[in-house]
Amino acid sequence: MSVDILLEKADQYAHDIYQLAKQLPKEESFGLSTQLKRAALSVPLNIVEGYARQSSQSEANF
Repeated sequence: MSVDILLEKADQYAHDIYQLAKQLPKEESFGLSTQLKRAALSVPLNIVEGYARQSSQSEANF
């Protein structure tokens, strides 16, 4: 799977989680909702970080 497709799917996942978090009860807005949002956002960020790290290592060899 290409990085572009993977990142697109991760972005959609994060968007879906944000929509789900909006439906949670208000008493969960600072608990479960916040945790879900942070976790969902970390997926695309980790993909980008891993891709950047891989590119930097490859370029360092040349």
